[in-house]
Amino acid sequence: MALAGGIGNPLVRRNALANNLADLGDRQENYEVQTLQYWSAVARRARLLAEQSGADAIDFPAGLIGQLKGTGLQSALDREMEIFNARKKSLANSLAIINSKRQIVQQEIESSKNYAAGVSQWVPKIEKELEEISNLHDKGLTRRTDVLTLQRYVSDVQQQRQQSELTVTRSGRELNDLDNQAANLAGQRQAEVAQALVDSETEIAILKTRLDNQSKLLIAGGASPAVASAGIENEITVTYKIVRLNTDGAATNMVADENTLLVPGDVLEVVTRARTADRAPISDQPASSD
Repeated sequence: MALAGGIGNPLVRRNALANNLADLGDRQENYEVQTLQYWSAVARRARLLAEQSGADAIDFPAGLIGQLKGTGLQSALDREMEIFNARKKSLANSLAIINSKRQIVQQEIESSKNYAAGVSQWVPKIEKELEEISNLHDKGLTRRTDVLTLQRYVSDVQQQRQQSELTVTRSGRELNDLDNQAANLAGQRQAEVAQALVDSETEIAILKTRLDNQSKLLIAGGASPAVASAGIENEITVTYKIVRLNTDGAATNMVADENTLLVPGDVLEVVTRARTADRAPISDQPASSD
């Protein structure tokens, strides 16, 4: 039987090639998807490191920039920069609100301290004046109402001083609370970033292992593990080889074509090759048949 009647039959050959190329295409597509996931995770790690250090910009690895720009996947970098800027702005706004409240409380503290200090200077003078008026009253030289009026004034001033001191104490606690809020906000962000970094490192390690394994499978199947460009049609070529045993038991390798006759015991090798217009062959898939 000639190859044209079996594996050499165009219909059988097209079906076999379609299956081989479909499987190859699936592997290549999966490799491309996970490659993008890998580089995206590396970009995310760079963004998280920038957040962790409080940097003003992301220091993307040069290899990452070249890889993503070279494959038209610049959007992965743009997305991380947008996230970085948005999160940085959000944190800055939250801290700015706390700082604004802090400034108001600080002003209240300074104002109350200044008032309390001023009252502390007035009270001795007022008390001395009260003592003098009381002496005059005892001698019948002033009215009782003058003494009472001054006593009430001294009492009011002392209460205001105590109120100012309480305000300083209360505002001080409020100031501490605001400082704690700012510290907690920054601490929570750092903890969040630290956990995200752990997750990213784990994802990168997993994806790298998967890509290494898939790369080996693609290379074993004759495909290039490099990320392929979508939409490029493949040109298919097929070659045949026959291993035939002679009567003395020695094996002979023969180049065959569709018209070559097969004899019992022949071992047929079918090699399919997919080639694109702008790069080297991406598939070299051998097969054997008795």
